[in-house]
Amino acid sequence: TEAFFTGEYSATFNGLGHTINNLKIESTGSANLGLFASMKDADVRHLGATNVDILSTASSRTAHKVFVGGLVGKVGGTSPTNVTNLVGNWSSGVIAMKDGSEQVALFAGGLIGYQTFSTMNVSRSYSSVNVSAKGSYSDALAIGGLLGNNGKQETGQGAHVQATVAEVATTITTSYSTGTIIA
Repeated sequence: TEAFFTGEYSATFNGLGHTINNLKIESTGSANLGLFASMKDADVRHLGATNVDILSTASSRTAHKVFVGGLVGKVGGTSPTNVTNLVGNWSSGVIAMKDGSEQVALFAGGLIGYQTFSTMNVSRSYSSVNVSAKGSYSDALAIGGLLGNNGKQETGQGAHVQATVAEVATTITTSYSTGTIIA
């Protein structure tokens, strides 16, 4: 499976300080990977995704787009009026791409993989996820400790990559990452 919560999550979830432990995901193609596959107009609070083990083995530089985060793969919408709030959340574990894997776009972050066409507010959250793209190939690569990428969608291959700027507003406060990032 690509996520514990598949599809687009658009509700309120208060984890009350609980954790989802030992989430293991392996995906072979385009996917939104994480505890939540994707979110739009969501409010997720006080929830941990601990000891995540997420592996992508994508194999197409012309078709596969991989968005992966310990908590959520993709936060999106159709405009900045779509607001997602992430408050007091945390993640730990490993996000990796299989050696030799290929994808058009790889956006990976310890907490959130990718944000586009939306407003996202992150506060009092942290990640100790180790994120690695070592040994994989991607025309568009963005990885980070908390957030992989926000605001750009990459299409095409090689010299033909086109970037479309998306309207986003991102606020991150009192949050941090301690994981290792390897590109």
